[in-house]
Amino acid sequence: MNKRLIDILRITLKQAAVASAVITVVAAAVLVYACFTGMTGNIKDSTVVGKAQQEIEKNPANKALLEHFREIDFQERALYFGKTEFFENGKDICIGFLILSLLFFRGYTLLREKLPEVKKNGDAGYNLARIKGNNITLLSSTVTAIVVILFLVLFSTWGKERFPWQLKAETKTSADLSMQWSSFRGFTGQGVVTSGKYPVTWDVKTGENISWKIDMPVIAYSSPIVFEDRLFVTGSGEKKLKVLSFSASTGKLVWSSMVMVKTNTDDIEVMSEEAGGAGYASPTPVTDGKYVYAYFATNILVCFDFDGKQQWVKFFGKPENTYGLSSSPLLFEDKILLQVDQSGEGMSKLYAVNKKSGKIIWETKRPDGASWGTPIIIDYKGKKELITTGTSMVIAYDPVTGKELWRAECLSGEVSTSPAYTDEKVFVMSVGSQTTVFAINPEGKGDITKTNIIWEHEEESQAINAPVAVKSKVIVAMNGYIVCHDAGTGKIIWKYELEDDFWASPAVTENYIYIPSQKGKVYVFDLAGKLVNTIEIGEKLSASMAFSGSRMYIRTDKLLYCISGESK
Repeated sequence: MNKRLIDILRITLKQAAVASAVITVVAAAVLVYACFTGMTGNIKDSTVVGKAQQEIEKNPANKALLEHFREIDFQERALYFGKTEFFENGKDICIGFLILSLLFFRGYTLLREKLPEVKKNGDAGYNLARIKGNNITLLSSTVTAIVVILFLVLFSTWGKERFPWQLKAETKTSADLSMQWSSFRGFTGQGVVTSGKYPVTWDVKTGENISWKIDMPVIAYSSPIVFEDRLFVTGSGEKKLKVLSFSASTGKLVWSSMVMVKTNTDDIEVMSEEAGGAGYASPTPVTDGKYVYAYFATNILVCFDFDGKQQWVKFFGKPENTYGLSSSPLLFEDKILLQVDQSGEGMSKLYAVNKKSGKIIWETKRPDGASWGTPIIIDYKGKKELITTGTSMVIAYDPVTGKELWRAECLSGEVSTSPAYTDEKVFVMSVGSQTTVFAINPEGKGDITKTNIIWEHEEESQAINAPVAVKSKVIVAMNGYIVCHDAGTGKIIWKYELEDDFWASPAVTENYIYIPSQKGKVYVFDLAGKLVNTIEIGEKLSASMAFSGSRMYIRTDKLLYCISGESK
């Protein structure tokens, strides 16, 4: 190797080792100072919270005092999580630059050699050597600075928890995720129940087939999700966003955690449920069996572990959506996929977020215009496609890269429905004064509007929920009607007229279809269209049902029911 190049590399490694060591020492000193000044104290050790709690115990009926305590607790938690993140980042910087320093120093020692002495006797070679040495030092210093800055940039943008020393060993879940009701409308997001046997009759007044019933401490349209014996719901109250975990078998509250955000979101106004909006917590959470991920109408995505500890939170900016953001997150490999369609120009986007760190992996711009549907992932002839509905069109993306695969411009109105899939066909609904159902062949590239729409059928009424597709049938619940189409031709197989409306989406088990209604009833049909039972719940049902382990879960505005053959 050229001697000049070796000299440059040797001096660069030496300077980089020194610079990395200095950064390591400074970071370590800051962390030590933080330790001795109490910056790592836990919330439970907070004297402010402890004092407020003592006052509450003395005056438990004082609502103003209780609200004051909640505000103090919120501030202390936000401070605690900020300090925790500071400490974690500082630790990672120490470890990272310590490793770099050792590597740079090792490289320097391998290249170090004794330089020949140059005599200061007026020889012209001395001046030449001095000039060359200065040039080498300047060049190596520049390279060193670039290396250090590059590492800092990588640390801040490539992502926390992506470096080798940050990776944690994956813990295997004890259950197959595909057998869990782990997201909106189940694992596939389509309301198809793949296991268990469920009752077709129950009575909320007598307790027949009611395993348990609990009051809901929060308000929301979001649906429950279940993983083994854990049930999760989201909700809000006085602009406070919450995630709650219950025992799925007993209904006992395991934990209730408030979302802690660094950004002030108090100025974000969301149309409430009472005013006809979706409210703060319409999106349904999703879980991978280790963590639960929840999205809220304030455009916030948050991650909690199964003990209720917040891991990270991501704010995507102030939202612009008339009724409130409602699309639910879904999981794909190591990503959380999130469709955020908004009315503001250039604001609609599809995001892939790293589920470990909350960092954005990729984002894809979508057509302008608000929508409220949740996408699904299909497997079409061995290829994964992310199917989305929105303003005027259905768009399929590659869930790995976010690249658009195809689009069909067939939708109109304010799209609130989600897609369905069966028999290698995608089914979507256009929402207007009357709903139109479309069947689409999900292959090809670019605009497939004129070539891939297999059939369409204009219904007699309006549907704002999602269809369910199974066994070559597509079932639609709309205002006043339940309609079943042949998936291949669109022909109506059966239709049932009801004086009711439906916001929650239907679900189908092996033999039955369950449809919650706005009049507080659950209609149970068999696949041939026979009305098997009508169960009175007594409150309007806006959240979709959850199914797991032969238990059904129904969320009303005020209550949460567990229904099975085990009456209590």
